[in-house]
Amino acid sequence: MTVEQRGHRVWLRGLPAHAPDPIDTVIALEFDDEPREHDRFGGEPGV
Repeated sequence: MTVEQRGHRVWLRGLPAHAPDPIDTVIALEFDDEPREHDRFGGEPGV
């Protein structure tokens, strides 16, 4: 799996076509810093 980030958007690529467990599959993400909410209507420019 590869992770791509452009601005405030994150894409997870290379995932299997079907979940390994059809009932409960979890993807855990670790961040270098505290995640921040994107302000859609504020001063942050879009991507």
